[in-house]
Amino acid sequence: MAVALSAVLALGNLLGVAHLIAVLLRGGGIDAQSLFAVGAAAWVTNVVAFAVVYWELDGDGPVARSRRTDVSQADFFFQQYELPTHSRWQPRFIDYLYVSFTNATAFSPTDTLPLRSRAKSLMALQSFVALVAVAVVFARGVNILAAS
Repeated sequence: MAVALSAVLALGNLLGVAHLIAVLLRGGGIDAQSLFAVGAAAWVTNVVAFAVVYWELDGDGPVARSRRTDVSQADFFFQQYELPTHSRWQPRFIDYLYVSFTNATAFSPTDTLPLRSRAKSLMALQSFVALVAVAVVFARGVNILAAS
């Protein structure tokens, strides 16, 4: 249920960003502060929604991960898996929030690798939404400020 609701949130956010881009392309009269606020809200929503999706999908969810001793079913490979002192280390929600944040900021995974196709596809979609929100929305906002 959490995956479905987070996916709906992420899809709604994607549609919201697409609508905002359409408004901007039609020359909609949006002031810079509103545009920055909408862009920031879209970016934060993108980060949180995908963090929940990653957390719920990786290795079939947090309950399944907690019962497993190997990482063969993992969607993401965290570096902590290789540390000998952390043989029973399990990722927590903050780890997925960090993955989501760095993916939306750097437009690529930083220290956590996506292993499965679904993780790679989700990360690509998240990066696309973040790139559009940052590049187009914020660039237009700066343009509005520069023109005034």
